[in-house]
Amino acid sequence: MARYLIGRLFQTAITLLFIALITFVLMHSVPGGPFDVQGGERGVSQQFIRQQEAYYGLDKPVPQQFVRFIGNLLQGDLGLSFAQKGQNVTDLILDKTKPSLLLGMMSFAIVIGVGLPLGIISAIRRNSIWDYGALAISTVLAALPSFVLAFLLLIIFAVWLGDVPLSVELW
Repeated sequence: MARYLIGRLFQTAITLLFIALITFVLMHSVPGGPFDVQGGERGVSQQFIRQQEAYYGLDKPVPQQFVRFIGNLLQGDLGLSFAQKGQNVTDLILDKTKPSLLLGMMSFAIVIGVGLPLGIISAIRRNSIWDYGALAISTVLAALPSFVLAFLLLIIFAVWLGDVPLSVELW
């Protein structure tokens, strides 16, 4: 069992390394750099551009940049954002993760709250009208697009029941 787990961890590490390599190669295959447009449009000096490239390590050879990229990636440091100045990319991702996790937990609660009782009903009342009804409800809910289901849940809980306000500040 331990040998299997070590093999799987090794495969995962190799896969992640290849994903990082592909991402790195794709980013470097795009013509130009992150400071090319800024220098031309805003009149920034070439010295400032060279300083920024040195700060971000873009003045080094590509293999050295890749080693630095992997080292920073292993430490969880995704660097600073080029688009949103002075902000850490890891912090930007974590800020967007909070609402996604909340949505995922709410979705999981709905799946457990609806799916578990339907599964129990189907198991207890096999081949009865209850089993076929639970199967039909499960199939419809699985086939229903999530945005339609979200709209229906908003209508039920916010409009008809009045339990949830339509405008909620989550954070």
